[in-house]
Amino acid sequence: MAPPPECYLDIPFLPQETGLNRLMFTLDDHGVKPFVKYWGDFLSNPVGGISQAADWFQLLVYGVRLDLARLMHWPGGEFTLSAIDSGGDDLQGDVGTLFTPAQVVTVRGSALFLLYFTQHLFEDVLELKVGRASTGAFYARLPVMGLPVSGAVNGNPISLLYNASGFHATGKSNWMANVKVKPTKEISFQTGIFQVTTQRMNKHWFNGVDFSFRRGDGIILVSEAGWSPAFFAEQGAVQRSCPEPRGAEPFEGLLGLYQLGGYYQNYPMLPLLQSDPFRNVYGFYFQGQQMVWRSREYQNLNVTIWGGITYSPQQQIALMPLMAYGGVAWAGLFPYREHDQLLLNFYLGGYSRDYSRSFIAAGEGSRTLELTFEVSYIFQITRQIQFQPDLQWFIQPGGARNIPNALVLGFQVAFVY
Repeated sequence: MAPPPECYLDIPFLPQETGLNRLMFTLDDHGVKPFVKYWGDFLSNPVGGISQAADWFQLLVYGVRLDLARLMHWPGGEFTLSAIDSGGDDLQGDVGTLFTPAQVVTVRGSALFLLYFTQHLFEDVLELKVGRASTGAFYARLPVMGLPVSGAVNGNPISLLYNASGFHATGKSNWMANVKVKPTKEISFQTGIFQVTTQRMNKHWFNGVDFSFRRGDGIILVSEAGWSPAFFAEQGAVQRSCPEPRGAEPFEGLLGLYQLGGYYQNYPMLPLLQSDPFRNVYGFYFQGQQMVWRSREYQNLNVTIWGGITYSPQQQIALMPLMAYGGVAWAGLFPYREHDQLLLNFYLGGYSRDYSRSFIAAGEGSRTLELTFEVSYIFQITRQIQFQPDLQWFIQPGGARNIPNALVLGFQVAFVY
């Protein structure tokens, strides 16, 4: 995953004493932290799928974080504001898959995204958030899941987005309130309530500025327990979100993150085979990542394994009741390229009986399992710029036996400031 924007305030190729960099450092000193993130995906499927095509999709996320303690002497207060702009086409329809080949695919056009206030209390033991955000901004997120080009784990497992209409990722937000408690440095619990307005949110004119509450709106409740151990960490080590220079001491340990969560939604969803709305939607997930090796001399060199599973038992409305995913991230595989990463991942989706029966009834055959393998390599060109060649192999796209296995080739470029 690219470093968070607060790690690198300097603009690449410009000396820190240059006017623009000096301005950005001055803003940061006063509690104003602008950020810009850009991803562009070029992908093609020369073999297999429904048809052959080549497409480009891009996503721009920009905004600002305000440290209210520095700006107005409000201890523990923060304010986050962001918007997105996206465009292009994706290969999903050409391949015939529910695992979107490009993870940057989101709302088309421009939209207001995050707009929320955060209050930290009791030395960060308690964290309160209120405002507008997506469910996926706070839940079912592992840092390693932001690395692949594939949309199967688009920051969040894509099955959650299919199975609960109120679970959203980047670009779609609603009113919410979230409470997070960290009784220790390693243990956390959080619960959030989010407004669900799917009918308005899925319109082509959606731009994120409809702040209304209307009759028929619903809610989705999400809860998650987290554990973030640091095995074999030496005394005095501090876990840093920003990369450290070579030889950083003391040893920070083998870092891990494990999450167990679930959701409940009262907003109705249309069943796959019936016409009456289906209420009381729920599901669960468990996922984690664990660093299994790390160089003591050069701590940027490490190997992390990760994986997870989602389960949504209501086959009447869940497209993908069961999804399993995982892989390996190897940082610093080659000499002198310690910030590069090699990714080897898989994504397995099992489709519901009712979803399959709807295709059988239409004479299009059954839908069972879909499996995707992905191999990717991140070249960290500068501290803010990445180039990422990518290969994806889709086995039984969309769970259909009559769609040929597909090869998707391409690359992603990313700029995170």
